Amino acid sequence: MIEFFIKSTTTLAAFYVFYILFLKSEKAFNFNRWYLILSIVFAFVYGSFTYTYKTVISAEPLVEQLILSDFEPQNIILNNQIIESESNYLPYFLGIVYLIGFIFFASRFVRNLLYFSRLKSKNNRSNYKNVPVVLVENLNTSFSFLNTIYVDKSQFKNNEVEEELLVHEYHHIKQKHSIDILFLETLICFMWFNPLLYLYKKAIQLNHEFLADEATLNNVSNKTKYQYLLLQKESLFKNSYLASNFNFLLIKNRLVMMNKTKSKIKSTVFVTGAVVLSAFLFYSFCVKKEVVFQEPKTNKTTKAKQYNVAQFNKVGKNLNAFSIKKDDSRSFTCVDIKVSDAEYFKDVQLVVYETKRDLSQEFPLKESINDEVILSKKYQDLTHQELQQYASIFRQNEGFDKMKITKNELDQYKNKSKYAIWIDGVNVSNEQLNKYKPEDFAYYSGSSVYKNAQTKKHPQPFQYSFYTHDYFEKKNMGKWLSRYPSESIVVWVQIKNE
Repeated sequence: MIEFFIKSTTTLAAFYVFYILFLKSEKAFNFNRWYLILSIVFAFVYGSFTYTYKTVISAEPLVEQLILSDFEPQNIILNNQIIESESNYLPYFLGIVYLIGFIFFASRFVRNLLYFSRLKSKNNRSNYKNVPVVLVENLNTSFSFLNTIYVDKSQFKNNEVEEELLVHEYHHIKQKHSIDILFLETLICFMWFNPLLYLYKKAIQLNHEFLADEATLNNVSNKTKYQYLLLQKESLFKNSYLASNFNFLLIKNRLVMMNKTKSKIKSTVFVTGAVVLSAFLFYSFCVKKEVVFQEPKTNKTTKAKQYNVAQFNKVGKNLNAFSIKKDDSRSFTCVDIKVSDAEYFKDVQLVVYETKRDLSQEFPLKESINDEVILSKKYQDLTHQELQQYASIFRQNEGFDKMKITKNELDQYKNKSKYAIWIDGVNVSNEQLNKYKPEDFAYYSGSSVYKNAQTKKHPQPFQYSFYTHDYFEKKNMGKWLSRYPSESIVVWVQIKNE
């Protein structure tokens, strides 16, 4: 819903700014009417529609390995998973506010519709050019709504209602301007909190006046008389926000537009610009590129990459996974929304070894003939009890949120005796951090390194990786994966020697 609101509101704003800058002052009233209406329609379509095209990229698989020591099946708990639940009442509060706003605007809308219905049912009627005219007692100014004109009864009977005024309201009806207003008011009932809809309503109503003025001038003989009539009616009361009446907004704007000449060249340029803008917004908000990572086909055994996994209770970290036969047909994509676990882990083989070896003393870990397989099943074949037993193992690779790092924090990682540094996946010297500012990085993470995992090249007790904004976006680090990127998850359960 939030994504829809952002996309639709941005689109509405872009169309409206274009209208104010280029179209509002042009004498292209029919085009402007359809531009404003379609801008609203396109905004809601663009906000709810997405076309996705895929780009296939060859990629090596990642193999994840977990090592459990003193494993208790019923008590696998993530260290960072124990969080006190807190009640969040904000969604309920916002829901109540929205409902109150909806009821208010919907009630106002219905009340005004009933107002016109009562006027028609309680007052006498006449006719003007086959259009019904309702004669209302003590009506300050004439107006029209749907297929009916409303005028003051005594003025109409005494022929005091100007012909130009009736012609003006007649063309409001013939051009069906009330349909536009009803469309806007219906949207406002549901999206009353969007200020742009009110700006669009004002722009559409003013353009209606321009259209009616233009049609009236084509049917009256005295242009000056009509303009003088506008000035006379300027201070009269407006009857309803739904109606089209003779006095709307500033009369000055209408007088200026009456005396303007239409430029075909400018109109053509602006129409083309509107089409280009619409196409640009469609591509920006509705066309989405999806990167599909496909493992390259090869007959050779590929050495598995090192992969950092979540820290479990009494679980080793950052161990080199052993080589596993690859699944060449297995591919995954980067997506914005988390998929279900059933879809994500489908066909992934869980292999659990039981071993008496001291796993903390072995690095990298390798298969041993003395290890016993106590479980080997695909995810969808696991029983409900087994899924609960190994629940903390099946964790999806979620996208990262961008982080901020302070200058003091960045400076401390320049200590080469304490930290091993990677930038955008490449191991670099600590001095390389001097080339960067804190705001250059979108994300960073680190971990401690077990003593048996430290090497001559990397003797540091800590290792940290930094990722620039370009690398973060290029590698889709902020997105979820649609599928587990390897065919197997391998776990060792260490049992104590009696």
